[in-house]
Amino acid sequence: MRYLLSLAFVLTLFVTSCTDDSPNTLPAYSGRPGEIIVVSTKSQWEGIIGDSIKSVFYEAQYGLPQDEPYFNLIQTTAGDFERVFKTFRNVFVVDIDPNRMSKGELDIKRSVYARGQLVATIHASDANEFAQILDKNHNQLINFFNNKELDRLYRRNKRMGDAKVKEQLFTDYHLSITPMPEAYIASSDTNVAWIRLERKKALGGFDHQISQGLLIYYEPYLSKSQLLDSVQVETMKKYLKKYVPGPSENSYMSIDTRFITPQSDELNFNNHYAKEFRGLWRMENYLMGGPMIALTVLDEDRDRIVTAIGYVYAPQFDKREFLREVDAMVKSLSFETKK
Repeated sequence: MRYLLSLAFVLTLFVTSCTDDSPNTLPAYSGRPGEIIVVSTKSQWEGIIGDSIKSVFYEAQYGLPQDEPYFNLIQTTAGDFERVFKTFRNVFVVDIDPNRMSKGELDIKRSVYARGQLVATIHASDANEFAQILDKNHNQLINFFNNKELDRLYRRNKRMGDAKVKEQLFTDYHLSITPMPEAYIASSDTNVAWIRLERKKALGGFDHQISQGLLIYYEPYLSKSQLLDSVQVETMKKYLKKYVPGPSENSYMSIDTRFITPQSDELNFNNHYAKEFRGLWRMENYLMGGPMIALTVLDEDRDRIVTAIGYVYAPQFDKREFLREVDAMVKSLSFETKK
């Protein structure tokens, strides 16, 4: 049987379906993940325009254990941009023209000066119009830059991830995930797979452990009530308790609902009804925790609900980019074909 659900909020995610049509003649993009170059004058940056830009991109991202902005900003002038930053991965351009006759607008272009680059420009006649356009497109801009970063990670994982992991998931569960390099399947069951990535990163003269992973499971779809937030969170807790043990006896992973409520959004995920959850996880009976992101998708063709819970443990580091890496794996979820 097949169930049709209405979508209250539609956000089509394109990570696994987009095509890269960047001209090969362009150089590769530069810059670090999560950074945006803002091209403006010094007076614009220090005035209303700069304040409005910072209010958007410096907004704290929900579901991180400490405040971290969606993006880091680097301001530069048009001259320095042409000389030094032209190939930067993410570019935001301020274009103020007092003689502009047409209405102001937001313009998004890809691969302008470098392959895989994203350039957003707001054309306006003055600072007030600029601020209005930016406010109107607040969420759209965050999504544009975030989805482009996810797409870059997806492409890296597609080139460098372990094909055996992907093959096993497709063979055993009729689903596809594009794993990060060095990710492996730590354990599996009839309808559950735990993917882990353990690595170390130097800081202060010491190597510190970073743990990332996904717990993927599915259940038969029987009623709409299964997709309620409260039901989904309790289901996640049940599977985490059973399949993600902690480092000590009787310790196990869970979703934190004491200090922060998991935030959910309804999505159109590649033409499937879905919900995304962001929040924190904690280890019961042991002092560990960190950010989590989960995606629950209705697979109508197989009458099942598939959930992928991604987590990060990196107590000595900022966690935004580690979580974005996990998010790219979560959003690579697919049911149709091997990719």
